Amino acid sequence: SSLPEVGGDAAFYLEEGDDSLTMAKLIHCIDKMTKEEKAELIDKMRIQRDKFSWSKCANETMKVISEV
Repeated sequence: SSLPEVGGDAAFYLEEGDDSLTMAKLIHCIDKMTKEEKAELIDKMRIQRDKFSWSKCANETMKVISEV
């Protein structure tokens, strides 16, 4: 799956077959996070977000096309 590449350690993942109880437990854990834990998660999300952009995609695509 490409989700771990996109979300990295800044996302929570459910496995195939996980049920609504598993999802409810995850939501409960998120709800109980401290302000510091939430701030740390937000920082991780920003770092992960910045790894991807249309500009970077275009540059990498042109690089591959140029090499062929």
